[in-house]
Amino acid sequence: MNIMPDFAFDVNDTFERAVKSDLLTKTQLWGVVLASAYATREKELITKIEEMTADRLDQAYKSAAKMAASVMSMNNVYWRFWHLVDDKDYLQIESGLAQESFKKHGINNEDFEIMCLAVSVINICSGCLRVHSRNLIKEGFSKEQIMHIIRLTATVHGMATSLSAR
Repeated sequence: MNIMPDFAFDVNDTFERAVKSDLLTKTQLWGVVLASAYATREKELITKIEEMTADRLDQAYKSAAKMAASVMSMNNVYWRFWHLVDDKDYLQIESGLAQESFKKHGINNEDFEIMCLAVSVINICSGCLRVHSRNLIKEGFSKEQIMHIIRLTATVHGMATSLSAR
């Protein structure tokens, strides 16, 4: 699965080890990888990850990964503003953000939550990271599992940077 330039051997090694983990189901793992790839916006990486996941994810999970990347990119920008200005008065104002994706994603809620967490890592939204990681803890995920989601996401982000730096 080495799709990285030679200088990115650490990124490739980490990716190879991370996708062999049994901390998540294979569907969860590859859903995180795909949603993370979409969040990077790196076209070559997206194409390569779509090829890798072609036989690993069904159409519902592929669509949910796109949906998570889409809705969380909007939510991350909106809520990151509030966290950066740290003014609770803004919380009194209706966000006006449509959130139907959280009802219509078509997959297991926990798996969609995982994808939302992954996208929030790449988009650096502390509030969304807090919400989604806490939701997963409530659903029974361990901190080790959450850190594996973060590891996968960080690795995909490193892959995007490596491909862009060639």
